[in-house]
Amino acid sequence: MCFTRNISLVFGFSGVIIYFVLKHIMNWKVAFIALYFGIMEFLQFFSFYYLDDCNNNINILLAKLQYLHISFQPLIIYYSLWHLAKFIKDKNLLFQKQSYFPLILIGCILLASRNLIVTNKEDIEQSCWICGKKDCVRHGEKHFKLEVALRKSGIFTPSFFFYGFLFSIPAILLSWKIYLPYIIFIFATGICIPKYFLKVPEKELGTVWCLLSVSQILGIFIIYYLFVK
Repeated sequence: MCFTRNISLVFGFSGVIIYFVLKHIMNWKVAFIALYFGIMEFLQFFSFYYLDDCNNNINILLAKLQYLHISFQPLIIYYSLWHLAKFIKDKNLLFQKQSYFPLILIGCILLASRNLIVTNKEDIEQSCWICGKKDCVRHGEKHFKLEVALRKSGIFTPSFFFYGFLFSIPAILLSWKIYLPYIIFIFATGICIPKYFLKVPEKELGTVWCLLSVSQILGIFIIYYLFVK
């Protein structure tokens, strides 16, 4: 897990290297997921320099960028898995990307808007694992905590339940036999293991994305070697 600044940097460069490896054996559209999660680790690396300095504009910017990264993760996962399905010539691929890509894109934009559009302090959500009164990256017990001011969920403001649903869309729309185990693997390594076995506090789960990114990349390699090699 990314407990230190240097380990975050290692994971960041690993994402870049694995991107080029996947690009070579498959294509850049499948490989982009590795690069995307590598970017998160670079953001975490720089965040270590500004922890708890909540009035610093760089701290605030890094908090916003990490939340934006989290908001669009379902879109990147769907995009890469769709192209992986095409690459391995999955016969169970029944749905077209063009039909669902805009839906997921709109969902991710609405999630991102929770932080980008906050009308007043009374509209700020307080009960979620990443919620805070203002955008800030703070010290934590195991890792650091990412806190962002989020607009309360409502009709046009999706909650994190919807975020979880977007994560499961690849398994539902592509091929559940292949991608459902993949999604389960993501949640096991990215959420369940840190929370229940490593005892990472709930407020810090949002920054323990190194396990999640590794599971993404490892999952793609497993699928590739099972269905292609």
